[in-house]
Amino acid sequence: MAVGSHKDAFKAHQLVKKVIKKSPSSILGKMAADILLDFVKNQRQVTSDSVLEALPKENVEYDTEQLDKALVAVDKLCGKCDDAHDDSCFVNQARRVLIASRTGVDLGPSFDGETSLEDLLIKANSLATTSETPPEESSKVNESSSETKILEDQLSELESLREQDVFRGTLIDEVVSTIQSVTDGNYATEMPIHEDEQLGKLAKAFNLMLNTVKNSMSELDSLVEERTAELKQIMNTVPVGLLSIDSNGIIMPEHSLEATKILCHETLRGRDFLDMIKITKRQEKERSEMNEFLDVVRMGMLSDEDLAPLNPFPELELKDGDTTKYLQMRYSAVKRNDQPTGDILVEINDITEEKRLAAEVDASQKENLQLKVIAEDPDLFREFLGEVMSIQAQVRSSLELLSTSSDWLPIINEMFRGIHTIKGAAGSFALTDLAEVAGLLENDLSVARSASTLTPEFIEGIRTALHNLDSTVTEACETASAVLGEELSTDGPSLRIPLSEVKEIDSLLADTPETSAVKEKLNRLMLIPAHRGLSRSVKIVPDLIARLGKDIDFIFDGKDVMLDFEKAHEINTPLIHLLRNACDHGVESTEDRSKTTKPQKASVILSVKVDESNIQIDISDDGKGMDPEILASSAIKKSILTSEEAASMSDSEKLKLIFRPGFSTAEAITDVSGRGVGLDAVNATIEDELKGKIIVNSVVGKGTTFTLQIPN
Repeated sequence: MAVGSHKDAFKAHQLVKKVIKKSPSSILGKMAADILLDFVKNQRQVTSDSVLEALPKENVEYDTEQLDKALVAVDKLCGKCDDAHDDSCFVNQARRVLIASRTGVDLGPSFDGETSLEDLLIKANSLATTSETPPEESSKVNESSSETKILEDQLSELESLREQDVFRGTLIDEVVSTIQSVTDGNYATEMPIHEDEQLGKLAKAFNLMLNTVKNSMSELDSLVEERTAELKQIMNTVPVGLLSIDSNGIIMPEHSLEATKILCHETLRGRDFLDMIKITKRQEKERSEMNEFLDVVRMGMLSDEDLAPLNPFPELELKDGDTTKYLQMRYSAVKRNDQPTGDILVEINDITEEKRLAAEVDASQKENLQLKVIAEDPDLFREFLGEVMSIQAQVRSSLELLSTSSDWLPIINEMFRGIHTIKGAAGSFALTDLAEVAGLLENDLSVARSASTLTPEFIEGIRTALHNLDSTVTEACETASAVLGEELSTDGPSLRIPLSEVKEIDSLLADTPETSAVKEKLNRLMLIPAHRGLSRSVKIVPDLIARLGKDIDFIFDGKDVMLDFEKAHEINTPLIHLLRNACDHGVESTEDRSKTTKPQKASVILSVKVDESNIQIDISDDGKGMDPEILASSAIKKSILTSEEAASMSDSEKLKLIFRPGFSTAEAITDVSGRGVGLDAVNATIEDELKGKIIVNSVVGKGTTFTLQIPN
């Protein structure tokens, strides 16, 4: 019950005590003092048991002036009372007793406490005039008072001391409460200063100390505010995104202005960090990997160099509408006293511009390399594009047959060989885009080779992929035309004859009617050196060796041997496949080769010989060789032949299994080989088109030699 205060109640109590001292035998005065003291001690309402139906009668003359002061002091205690003035109100009961002392009239245990003190006194005085106390009763009371005066005087001092102890105890509780309030951080609290000398000194000393603390805290707050402003200015100035996240991955208040710009969000505080970098809850696997990484960072045990390879997202791609940003992030554990706190400092760098410039440089370098290759040998590039266009036309024709033919697998295999050839040769001319597009089409066709049926949707997908290939070839032609300053011929390979030779033929035709000499001369003009005629296939070897990461010495014997131009042109395609096979499958890896007694540097040899009847080309390697039994076992697994068929085959026949469509022992498909179509294409060109033959000799652990014999 928040009525008045301890201090106000005790002042009222002291005023009542002054009244009692004038009349030590007073019963009502003591009763009023006890009511006020009980309020000071307990600050609770009067219980119904303690409310008397009628106050005791007494005939004591009080000091009217002191009594009026006590009445006014008690009445003022109502100033803070929000409760109803009923019979359990301290103030009401104290006024009842004091009014009875003042007027000799008891207004009763329950009366309208809202009535003012002035009205109550008027009412009591009015009742007093109608019921005066008989003189004989007054005399008896006086006699009784005289008899007990001595005893009351003796008890008065003890009672006063008891009351002082109660008041001090209550004030000490007030002191403890004030100290507790300050401890809780309420520095605006002040210790009440009381009239008690010792407690008053304590309160003044405490308030002095508290004022000093408040001043210190004010200075500290000012310093913190100043430092915070400086930190904020720094965070708004640094050119990188900085923010910190707590142990739950929530962004803390400290973050730089640049971080809000990079993450395109004005308010980062309190947001989930992974959500802000677009690793949402739907991406369960990615989110789990990132949380595991952040837990490692929080441990604070690894350096930046050790953490870098563990980061599952070293580079992040953020899409915001039509805008794409690329970000790199560094994570560091926040430590205090060299111990991790569980918080993480994140440094965010926007590398979008760097990526753009790198892409431009890469594109420029790629274009420069293409221009260099074209400019070095424009005739060879013309020949390559001519072959590509020829393959394109063939693949388009085959595509039209797919929807009508029931025997579609041979058609798919033929398309596959052509696209495989384009992909392999494109790299040697730095046409990486063409190689990539051809590789995608090759992937689609590989699906068809193992499919049971071809759907119209699949055929349409092949058509779209072929259209993309056509567009890429057109771009390559436009680039070449810009370099060469002329339109490229699409009529296939061209043969350039020196002017002196043309004039010589002209003179022969003019000087003699015989044609044998002319034919001989024309035949001689159709011959070109092997290094020129086979340059398209030889050209792929250096780049191939670099991509494979092997130490290979490539040797070209017979590079000056003269070959028929048309035959050389046809040989290039199978030769590309054989050279790739030798470098990729024939020669061991550098690690495996180091475990043998062979030289560290492997060798691949291309040898060209010509006699009157044949062109002989040998492609040899000193690699691991081929085991006929392993080849047969692989063919059986791929259902290329049965176990019975394999048992009846010779070793040389088993070696030639590698030319069967779909045969491959490669464990992985790469951009170099592994599809099982390269040697199939070799066989189709040499034996079917050029009417030649292929001989394979291989010794396990020693190497393999492919011999091509083509009618001259």
